Amino acid sequence: MRFWQRYDTRHKLGNIKNLYYFILAKARKLGKPFDRKSRRGRPYAINPYEYVAIFIISTLLDLSLRDNEFLSDLLFGK
Repeated sequence: MRFWQRYDTRHKLGNIKNLYYFILAKARKLGKPFDRKSRRGRPYAINPYEYVAIFIISTLLDLSLRDNEFLSDLLFGK
């Protein structure tokens, strides 16, 4: 196997976006995690599935709040 082929396979394995999309697909298969209780208040910045996926990743990787902020910028652009 050549260098770039090994690099690509490693990059695909260790990529946090791939992990995020994998967890997001599993969360969608399980169903909606929570509903809005009322129409009052601010709307959600991201949908409930994305909240669950980011919570699982931050728990799994033991990320701090600052790391979560940078991760949300990376994944959601918000």
